[in-house]
Amino acid sequence: MSDVNVTTTDEAVVETGLASATGARKPKARRGWWSILLRQKLALAGVIIVAVFLLIAAVGPLFAPYGSTQQIPADRLMGPSADHIFGTDQFGRDILSRLLYGARISFQVGVIAVGISAVIGVVLGMVAGYFGGVIDSVISLLMDVLFAFPTILLAIALAAVWSSVGFYMVLFLSAMSGVPQELYEAASLDGAGRLRSFAHVTLPLIWSHAQTALIYLAIGTLDSYALVAVMSMTGTAADSGADVMSTYLYRTAFSFNSQFGYASAMGTVMMLGSVALALITFRLTKREELEY
Repeated sequence: MSDVNVTTTDEAVVETGLASATGARKPKARRGWWSILLRQKLALAGVIIVAVFLLIAAVGPLFAPYGSTQQIPADRLMGPSADHIFGTDQFGRDILSRLLYGARISFQVGVIAVGISAVIGVVLGMVAGYFGGVIDSVISLLMDVLFAFPTILLAIALAAVWSSVGFYMVLFLSAMSGVPQELYEAASLDGAGRLRSFAHVTLPLIWSHAQTALIYLAIGTLDSYALVAVMSMTGTAADSGADVMSTYLYRTAFSFNSQFGYASAMGTVMMLGSVALALITFRLTKREELEY
């Protein structure tokens, strides 16, 4: 028994001596992400700012002294005071309350926009890198075209498309639901596929709805005041960054020395242009009416 103990002790001494001779050290414990973050002052400051913003976005509206759209005409354009810490705007709305409510909306828009762009960018980048060749060239060309356009124009275009999708979806769904199923069955018996059935059955029967959609699109393009004015601020500021006819009309009437006569003439021309565009569209898209 004593021989075994001596042998074990000798082996431990030998291993210790070898470790000392080779300079081996015990591996250090890995540092956690929190300790690493504490050593990076700039990163820590960024995390604190984001955390404060998230806290404001989460609970800020609960502590807002006024509603985000509450107007007090008597307190228009007031400076900072006990009742309005950050003052009021031209409509008498409390700026602090609007900031607290707006933080949540800004956070939601930022997360959604970054998430969508990240997913699309990663997918396009992987496709371009994997296939290469012509596909890579086409994707790169499309990205160059997007970068060439001003950001505000792309934002306005996306907002306009998104705001109109619901209306046109309901319009065409209601039109297509009125097409009898017997016509599709007859077309299928004659050997027509989905594409031919749509071109020769569905589209002729909903053509009047398509004409209506085209008219709405044309008139909406001429009268896209609210969207452009809000997103580009050209409704009140004379920077001409993203002008359309209606925003230029507004600035002519209320910013350019109140030229109401000139603005009225522009409005009349817009009305006549809308009517002429509607008549031309109906004339060019006129087809024989089908009954079923």
